[in-house]
Order: sequence, then structure tokens, then C-alpha cells
Amino acid sequence: WTLFYWAWWVAWAPFVGLFIARISRGRTIRQLILGVMLIPLGFTLAWLSLFGNTAISLVLDQGHAMLGQIALSDPPMAVYKLLEYLP
Repeated sequence: WTLFYWAWWVAWAPFVGLFIARISRGRTIRQLILGVMLIPLGFTLAWLSLFGNTAISLVLDQGHAMLGQIALSDPPMAVYKLLEYLP
């Protein structure tokens, strides 16, 4: 798995670099850093904070142990199960 993971990133790095270079033409280094690193980081932190804390709260505080069991047995399905609990 680790070898596949590294090979995947090494193979895609030139394409991602060329894409970022193409869309960043005419922008400053500050705009590039903000657009490529900080905005995705902020989105990821918000996503993990909101949905992660919601799932933890459902399992620990509200007693929905089935959500925790599904997350352990079938992780991709856990997102859909979590969304079923939300209004």
C-alpha cells in the first residue's frame, strides 16, 4: 500500500504542478500560497471539525453506537449513516 501511495503521488506531481502553474500565471506568491495551501487547509479543518465532532457527539453523548460500529466495519458508509442522523 505504501509503495502504491508514493508511486501515485510521484506520478501525479508533475500534472498537479503544471496545473497550479497554469492557473497561477500573473498572480503573486502571496496569492498562490493562499489559494493553493491555506484555503484547502481551512476547508479541510472545517469539514473534519464539523462532521467529526458531530459523529463523536452522536456516538458518545446520544448513544448511537451503531454509527461507531459502521465506521469501524465500513468507513465509506459511515458518512452516509452520519448524514441520516442530521436534519
